Amino acid sequence: VLVLLIALIAATQVTSTILEIAFKSALQDYLPNADRQNAFSGNYYALINGAAMLFQFVGAPLLLSRFSGRVIHILVPVLNLGALGYMLVASPLWGSAIAYGVFKTLDYSLFRAAKELLYVPLPFDARYRAKEVIDVLGNRVSKGMASLGVTLLQWTSVVFSTLSYAGIGLCAVAMWLCLALPLTSQPERERSS
Repeated sequence: VLVLLIALIAATQVTSTILEIAFKSALQDYLPNADRQNAFSGNYYALINGAAMLFQFVGAPLLLSRFSGRVIHILVPVLNLGALGYMLVASPLWGSAIAYGVFKTLDYSLFRAAKELLYVPLPFDARYRAKEVIDVLGNRVSKGMASLGVTLLQWTSVVFSTLSYAGIGLCAVAMWLCLALPLTSQPERERSS
């Protein structure tokens, strides 16, 4: 279970990193003026944080009280797949902004709350000691490796486009979904005992 959890965290952080790079690249391409970039970014992050706050205090409690953890753990990557699909057909700036915004809104609120439920049936040591390693190292190392991978590829003259970022994101989210299925396959009554 712990190996699946760290792999799940890695897939989410690769998705996060790729979407952030795609958004910032599109922002720089479509708004080269630094003042306009800052204005757009400020409004964008204010909207994302507001949506995440609303979802954390209203959406997540409602959804978590009405649906099983399994449904939530399948719903979040499916919504991200939809946002990445939109990224493939929309303008690069708006497609990447929507995809990154959907990811961040769900990650800050619903996914983090649902992820905590995966630790509940585990023994004390796994809940507290392994959780720290998974959450801290899994997040940081995965983000760092994804960033390093993109940087090394760019250094070797690989040019990334919105399409390639979306493709990498789709692969990472598909992996995320494939990992969520076995992690949530046990019936709730067995997981809580």
